[in-house]
Formats: sequence, C-alpha cells, structure tokens
Amino acid sequence: MSAKYIITHIDGRLVSAEYDNNICVGLDILSPTGVMGNIYAGRVENVVKNINCAFVEIEKGVKCYFPLEADNNRHIFFNNKNNDKLNQGDSVLVQVIKEAVKTKPPTVTTKVSLTGKYVVLSSDIRGVNISSKTKKDEMSKKVQSLLLESLNTEKFGFIVRTNCKDVNESDFEDILKEAHDMSQKFENILQRATYEKAPVCLYKEKPLYVNHILGFPNDYIDEIITDDDNIYDTICAYLPENERMKVRLYKDEMLELYKLYDIKKQLEQASAQKVWLKCGGYIIIEQTEALTSIDV
Repeated sequence: MSAKYIITHIDGRLVSAEYDNNICVGLDILSPTGVMGNIYAGRVENVVKNINCAFVEIEKGVKCYFPLEADNNRHIFFNNKNNDKLNQGDSVLVQVIKEAVKTKPPTVTTKVSLTGKYVVLSSDIRGVNISSKTKKDEMSKKVQSLLLESLNTEKFGFIVRTNCKDVNESDFEDILKEAHDMSQKFENILQRATYEKAPVCLYKEKPLYVNHILGFPNDYIDEIITDDDNIYDTICAYLPENERMKVRLYKDEMLELYKLYDIKKQLEQASAQKVWLKCGGYIIIEQTEALTSIDV
C-alpha cells in the first residue's frame, strides 16, 4: 500500500488530495479564512424560544446560530449569573462547528473540544473515555488508565482516539505530553476570557490539513507532499519529530505539483453537479441552505 497526502494551490484555492495506490480517494478545498473550530467568548444577542435557539455574536457583525438542545446545555459563562440558563447579554464559551452556507450563519456549540493526534479534550465530559469508533482494545485501555492516573479531569475530560490502538508503551510519554499541553491550552483559553470583553476569539483552530494529517491512522500515510514553504513548516511544527521525514517539499519549475497528480481534473469531476456512475447511471448533487440533495 502506498498512501500520499498532497496539499497545493489550484487557481487561487488551497486544495488537499489523498491518494491510495495512485487512486484519488479524497479531495478537500481548504478555506484560508474559515472560522470552523475556532473558540470564542461569544455574546448572546437574543434567545428565540419558539424555534428553540439563540443567536450568539462571535465577532463584530458575525452572528451564529446556537441550537438550545438538551445535550448542549453545559455552558461556561464569563459574566456573573445566578442560574445556568442562557440569557440575552450573557458572555459564553462557544466553538464553531459549521461554516456559513449562503445566507445561513455559522453554527456554534458549547461542547468545546481540542483535537490532538492521540486524544481529544472535551469540555462536555469528565474523566477519560475511549472513542466509540474503535473497539476497546488493550492498548487504548492502557492509555485510558494512564491519563486517569496522571491528569485532573474535574473541569473537562478526554477521549482516547483510534490512533492509540496502534501505539507502543514507548509512545506513552508523547501521549501524556500531548494531553498535558492541551490541558494547559484550555486553561489559558478560560483565563484569557476573564479579562477580554466578548465577543472575542480566544483560540484559532489548526489548519484543516493539519487536522486531516493528525487524524490518519499511524503508518497509513507514506508521504505528505506540498509545494508551499509555509505549509511545509506548519506541518513539521505539528508532527512528532520521528514523523517529519514523511513530509516533502516539492520544487519543480517544469511540472507543477497539481499537474503531476492530475488533481485539477479530479477536483472538476468531484465538484460537478452531475456525477456519472460505472453502471451507466448518474446522480445529481445540489447544495442548498437547508440540506444537500442527491437525486439518483
């Protein structure tokens, strides 16, 4: 198996492509100005009970949709309160979980999380859980016990990611360091919010391509290739030192990176409204504000 992850610019857009045995299995257009994953001290503009939602301002003039669901009610407030209900004028910790679509505003949640290679910090849980995407194998259980013994999880908790099922005990020090660093980062976010006036951005999420790379199973990607110096440096900064050898900076003035892997053609085919199937039929994919419709 030979898997590559490629990041390059095509017609002014930043694009990532995942190749498995020279077959393109994943494409993404990476927005350089998106707010997805960012954490804010947001100001509640109003609460609309008849549609069970609130609107929260995260930046000047940027209001977000906040669903008032039963499992989305563990709020962290930064103003003095005598109850735990969301009210107009409150300053509350929120994270963007969905970008704006056409006229529909971004969506935020109070389930704040920070994602690493091995663990996820979550404000919505306590203790240490194992990801539901993996079976509770022996190594994941060992990592769970390690974190429970070493970390204070009274204010927030951790989720052991699927990457931990393939680690060795020699990796425990890296996992523990990652969890400690995330704990400190979250504490800094909370501390900063106490002297910053809402609305204000408290944390900018890692670039999406970094999250993609950190989310891949261990030893799945053989090579990460980019022709952008800044992206190369960013990836190396987030990867453990022993994995930086996988990253390659492509430089060839005769043949551009996206042409070498025919990414432009793959992108045009993937983003077409009409997608032809091998059987001879086709499907129509159309995105609206409310949903993405697929007509067979």
